[in-house]
Amino acid sequence: MIYLDHLIAATCGVLAYPGKHSHFEAFNHDTRQLIPGEMFVAVRSEHGDGHDFVLDAARRGAAGLLVEAQFLQRASAEVQRELESCGVATVVVEDTRLALQHYAQAILQRWHPIVIAVTGSTGKTSTKEAIATVLGSSYATFKSWQNYNDLLGLPLSLGRLEERHEYAVLEMACDHPGEIGQLCAIARPSIGVLTNISSNQLQYFGSLENLATELSSLLTCLPASGAGFVGDLNGYALPPDSEAPIRAFGLQEASEVQVSWEGLRLTLADEREVTLTSRLLGRHHISTMLAAYRVGRHCGVAVEEIGHALAKSSRCAAGYALCREPSGPRCSTIRIMPVPPR
Repeated sequence: MIYLDHLIAATCGVLAYPGKHSHFEAFNHDTRQLIPGEMFVAVRSEHGDGHDFVLDAARRGAAGLLVEAQFLQRASAEVQRELESCGVATVVVEDTRLALQHYAQAILQRWHPIVIAVTGSTGKTSTKEAIATVLGSSYATFKSWQNYNDLLGLPLSLGRLEERHEYAVLEMACDHPGEIGQLCAIARPSIGVLTNISSNQLQYFGSLENLATELSSLLTCLPASGAGFVGDLNGYALPPDSEAPIRAFGLQEASEVQVSWEGLRLTLADEREVTLTSRLLGRHHISTMLAAYRVGRHCGVAVEEIGHALAKSSRCAAGYALCREPSGPRCSTIRIMPVPPR
């Protein structure tokens, strides 16, 4: 939920036309997906200019518009008259991308949910969804929208944040050095999850070492009072300057794992024997479940609630339903020893 006065204060925007609404359901930067009541954000990119669709957004039911000053300066008198008469609150800023980032930072500080950031080479979205499912069983929990995870998408997603949310689980991605740090400067996470480090993003970073440095920078952004959770680091060491305590998760934490065509079942040798089930398909989702379990326990969610949350019928971003009790004849069992926390 976006409140007009919060947006103007955060962005130093100017209300060019007051419109009929003082709050908006969410941000949207694509008129093809616009839902009436949302605020349309005109964004410039190498592929086009969202300002070309401002009138289309107003006609499709946008309750608000976030536009750049140069657009109004260049707009014809006819366009300006239509904007003034259509009853759509129009906020003018110098740069809509920066305005979104300023709003995101301000609204997180205003409503101060505990922020959990999830990054990694793969598995970010499914892990974010699983963590939000677990925390949502006990707390009012926000999760970033779909895979909106960059410097544009994350602030757009935070237009859906509400004051009632106690936790915000945010996915973070990168396609250039320093982006994780920029996202952390906006979100200020206190809990970080690094799913893994692999070679699928080398087109952006040139070497696995550069990518590892970028992704693990999430851990150095965490406060000493926070916590970090890491999966498969592919042999790379944790950054030496991280202040928060770091704990590993992954296959090494389980005493028994069963993988079948119907889903996953794993047993943890923790404070007591804990069994988790999911219909997520594929061995790679073992770490998804373990990350959700570890973060949930760190945040005070009971073991039983975590198990129920992972097993209840709901959908995660991977596109599969979670179920309570998968079983099947084609299972493999792996026994491994737990690794102590750092």
